[in-house]
Amino acid sequence: MAILTSYDDPDNGVAGYITHGAIDGASTSVVAQGFKISGTNDLETVQVRLYKFDGAPGTLTCEIRNVDGGGPGETVYATATYNGNLITATTPPGELVTFTFAAPYYTLIGGTQYCWVVWAESGDSENTVKTVRIGSSQYADGIAYNDAQGGASWNQRTAEEFMFTVGGTASTVSPPTTDRSFNKKLVVVGSDTVFYESASALTELTAARDGIDCTNLLQITPAYQKVFIANETNLKVADFGNVKITTANLGSNPPDKGTLLTGGTSGAKMVVDYITTLSSACVLYGQRITAATFTAETVTGTDDDGNAISFTGTAEVARPHWYDWTVYGGDSSYGAMPNFASLICLYRGRVVISGNKEYSFQWYMARQNHPFDFNYAKNDAQTAVAGSNADAGELGDIVTALIPFKDDYLVFGCGSQIWYMAGDPAAGGSLNELDLTTGIYGPQAWCFDNAENLYFWGTNGVYKTTIPGVPINISRAHLPNLVKDEAVDSSTHRITLEYDPRRNGILIAITKFSDNTHSNYFYDLLTQGFFPESSHANCAVYSQLFYQGDAPDYRRLLVGCSDGYIRYYDEDTKSDVLADDTANAINAYCTWGPLKLAQNDDYYGLLTSLEVITAGGASGGSQSDSSDVSFNLFVADTAEEILEKLSANTDYRVTGVITAPGRPKGSKIKRRLRGMFLGIRLWNSTAAQTWAVNKIIGTIKKSGRFR
Repeated sequence: MAILTSYDDPDNGVAGYITHGAIDGASTSVVAQGFKISGTNDLETVQVRLYKFDGAPGTLTCEIRNVDGGGPGETVYATATYNGNLITATTPPGELVTFTFAAPYYTLIGGTQYCWVVWAESGDSENTVKTVRIGSSQYADGIAYNDAQGGASWNQRTAEEFMFTVGGTASTVSPPTTDRSFNKKLVVVGSDTVFYESASALTELTAARDGIDCTNLLQITPAYQKVFIANETNLKVADFGNVKITTANLGSNPPDKGTLLTGGTSGAKMVVDYITTLSSACVLYGQRITAATFTAETVTGTDDDGNAISFTGTAEVARPHWYDWTVYGGDSSYGAMPNFASLICLYRGRVVISGNKEYSFQWYMARQNHPFDFNYAKNDAQTAVAGSNADAGELGDIVTALIPFKDDYLVFGCGSQIWYMAGDPAAGGSLNELDLTTGIYGPQAWCFDNAENLYFWGTNGVYKTTIPGVPINISRAHLPNLVKDEAVDSSTHRITLEYDPRRNGILIAITKFSDNTHSNYFYDLLTQGFFPESSHANCAVYSQLFYQGDAPDYRRLLVGCSDGYIRYYDEDTKSDVLADDTANAINAYCTWGPLKLAQNDDYYGLLTSLEVITAGGASGGSQSDSSDVSFNLFVADTAEEILEKLSANTDYRVTGVITAPGRPKGSKIKRRLRGMFLGIRLWNSTAAQTWAVNKIIGTIKKSGRFR
């Protein structure tokens, strides 16, 4: 049982009012107390603090009634009794007397004014009880009442409360249907248009069709419920947060950003975010904050200087919208944007752009919280700022990547150097070198893992660093010839990196523009090993994103592919899926070697048996069973020969298939092989199959002298 409402302060209780006799409108004394509860609950008990004043009061009655006008009403909702003769207290603060109501319980409605009424029907002036009260208006949801005429004329004790507790069954409050107060949308650019997520599918933003040139450099960033697009000379906004109204004549007082506008007929209100001009015909975008929508009506407001705004607007147009990214109102008082930009990010509430062919080592930051203000002349901590206008200064190298790290640092990847900005350049921020011996390959050739490490493709391979920190080449030990073998060139190849938390690693994708030939590497953060990946030419990766979608099924690593499809990595799908839904078998292989067979350099080693134990094999359980695994075994006199044979997958001595799963009888490979070194290759290239190996066991003996 829960306490539904209560006021009980026995340490400060004083004598209250007598009750005796029936509530019959005669010369008897009765008491009452108003109360409310929150929520909807079943009433089980009322406890009233009382003490015996004279004699034997007999049966006490407690009723729950409505409150009508100046006191308790005539409607009785519930009744309970108590033997008043059992009360032992004779002075304040008395004792809590419990009135227990019988089932079915009356249901109290939250916020409704009720009162309890108590009297001693068989009592009289010599057989009474008294309430315990306090006289300082401590209980806000009701007042005390008493009446010496048996309920005929209630006295309102507006500054007094009797001490009591109402108990009952706490109602089951339904939780909200969702904790989500927003919806994420995946936005992608391809085929010279924009698509956005809607009802678990991608919908074209038709206004953007042919508004993008995918043959030019392009990067996008989300900010303020919009996507800002840097497409060389083509700067655009896809707006998913604002509504749009249009006017033929804005009037003499244009609204400022943040101005509240109100529809004269509809009562709709919007907070202005961006306008296309400061006078005459104008399109206004803003966040509507009412359920009411704008109609064709007079719209009014007041600007920051107290000037009245009034114009005739059209009915609103719902989001999303597509428009040119210009300064606010297209007016020079808000500065000017560069003619060219291909790099973009969001840092400390500022939209940052770079990649200006006319000024390749320059960077530009919009005003904080105002991506349409590029006026660098204002002298405040939120002002727009550029490298040529800030104490931090310009970079001495061509900018290739913008990499924001929280609100602490902004990393500038350059052609042959890496710099980082600490803090805000308009408020004492500084520009510092991270590395002067390597650059960052391109705008997508980097990512962060979940431990805040930055990974990037640099001058000599794949690097890892903290910010600040010292970049370390992590590919050199495993893939010393990676840069030479891939022969990448930013004019012919795209390199993208993305962290995949589901697989706990980083996908490094290298794609050649001309023919979509590509090679991928998965860097496993647990084993710190590089695993090469290959796929169909249609699956060449041009962009990557681990999408933190609203639905769990969409929280995956997404890759934008050469055939225009977005694909994702799925551990449960056993084949690659092409555009026509054809299953394309995955050739998954693993090699071991060179493994030394010889026990010393003067004698050959002899492999007499080899057993490969595959995963699974137990009856029942939830673990997956391995499919069959093919094998090739290689022997040679030198380690270099084994490496060459494993790489070319030729000149193997024995080949066959290992029956899976587990360790079935007769699964040993009993072919005897003699040599100084051994190589093992396991693979499966059958569609809709997967394989795993738990253990490899071999038996080796000393053989003849090496010659």
